[in-house]
Amino acid sequence: MSRTTPSVTGDASTFDRLQAIWKEILNHQAISADSHFFECGATSLSVMMLLGKIANLFNVDLTPKDIFDHPTLAQQTRLLNGSARQGSENSLLLDAHVWRKREGEDTPGLAQREILEKPNETPAYLENVVMAFYIRGECSVARVREAFGAVLEQQPALRCSFEFNAHDQWRRSQHALDEFPLPFHLINLALESDISRTVTDLIAEETVTAFDLKHPPLIRVTYLECQGTDDVLIITAHHIAFDGWSGAVLMDQLCAHYQSLLATGVPDKAKYCLQYADYTDAQHQRLAENLLDKHSAFWQETLKQLPDPFPLLGAIERPRQFTYRSAVLPLNLDVQYPAIAQLCSRTGFSLYTVILTAFLVSLARNTGTTDLYVRSPVANRTDAALEPVVGYFVHPMVIRPRLCEWSPSLLLLEQVNHCVLDAYGHAMLPPHIFEAHCSPRAVAYGSRFPYWYNHHNYPSRQRQLGTSQLHGIGVPSSGIKTDVSLNTLRTESGLVGSLSYYRDAISEDCVQALLVSFKQVLNELLAIPSGVLVGDSTNFNQEGSGNQATGLQQ
Repeated sequence: MSRTTPSVTGDASTFDRLQAIWKEILNHQAISADSHFFECGATSLSVMMLLGKIANLFNVDLTPKDIFDHPTLAQQTRLLNGSARQGSENSLLLDAHVWRKREGEDTPGLAQREILEKPNETPAYLENVVMAFYIRGECSVARVREAFGAVLEQQPALRCSFEFNAHDQWRRSQHALDEFPLPFHLINLALESDISRTVTDLIAEETVTAFDLKHPPLIRVTYLECQGTDDVLIITAHHIAFDGWSGAVLMDQLCAHYQSLLATGVPDKAKYCLQYADYTDAQHQRLAENLLDKHSAFWQETLKQLPDPFPLLGAIERPRQFTYRSAVLPLNLDVQYPAIAQLCSRTGFSLYTVILTAFLVSLARNTGTTDLYVRSPVANRTDAALEPVVGYFVHPMVIRPRLCEWSPSLLLLEQVNHCVLDAYGHAMLPPHIFEAHCSPRAVAYGSRFPYWYNHHNYPSRQRQLGTSQLHGIGVPSSGIKTDVSLNTLRTESGLVGSLSYYRDAISEDCVQALLVSFKQVLNELLAIPSGVLVGDSTNFNQEGSGNQATGLQQ
């Protein structure tokens, strides 16, 4: 049956710009006016990406329900054309400019304050982010050093320092590259050296060697030049300027600069993008204008009467003071991944929602609790211009479905999914403001939220320095800030991860039982008959059952 193309009224540039956003998010080139967002492969996370890009490009704040109610490109174009808030300039840059004009350019980001104001007993090295690689093939140490310098020049967030001013307020200072020695440490290892042990010891040392925030930069490199075998590259950054996505950004840019240096003798030409300070200053301005109040109200309602932290069954007696000592169990879901991907494809639920649902059900079975809640970070890079930027963008959200029944089913997936959508739509608050809406953390706990789920959706791919392939080296855990943290990472071969836990309050047997339960629940979700599909998400919202199912307000 042929379909006629609907007319698109209003500014044609709105249609073109929105079409470009769709193509970017969906990786789909055949987008026309009557294309349906969800029929083109969109998931719940695609909705949130679309909302963020619309907010920054069109200066219009939409909700997930707006997307469900206007699923075609033509409908969304008309919706945007009907808004009076559109502007030709990026709203983030406009807000950043207003803030700087009033307060200057040395205000730390709101998320950075969480790290600056941590309790004194928190080990400073827990903020280290360590990446290590074997370099398979010939590599020029001098060119790697130059490429690292080019990355530092390109990413000002890594060239910052933090100190108190005369009024005991934290201030952030940005430094030029020539204001400090390039932190590139070269070690030559002879052929007879125990290279494997040396590498292990150096990585372990990096994980527990804290940065001094008063002195830039917030990153350092160790290069092991090994005679007769692969060289080793170890990169350590401070979390205050470096989140998980930043690791992928840095490695992409390091490899690009190295390749350009080999070919032309000069680093790769950096493309224009927003800077981390643009984002943090704009966020300050939006907070000052009370534009974050609606998000604050949402979390105040969501976290109302939050139950005390609930322990796993069989947990051991907890020390009076949290010790941050951790242990890790590996998780490999490569075998299950094809079935997980198929479930996501036929239901429209994201990988994140499926894994989170399995984790929640396993917690219900292993804690005896029904009012469950899990903290989860949000990458918060909703503007495409922020994707190549190094910085600490992460905001927290808490998934609290408020359900009485935790049986694996499509209905449960739908309930959790709508809870995730609600939470994503309001994940705009930095941690210290976010956590002000619940009771304070007890000193026996590292976090007010004892269970975390971290899904790393940043680009994971094979990288090369010239013709030399980089192979990742496992980095040991230096500690934990909560009781249990489920971590997953999408790779080229499937899905891997780990289950980290607070070993001074939770036994390995206890966590093994949780891991077995998680895999069992996941298999139960994957066993849902293939002929059964979820109902129309639009109907779910229109009937109002989304709020009833999740216990959360839109």
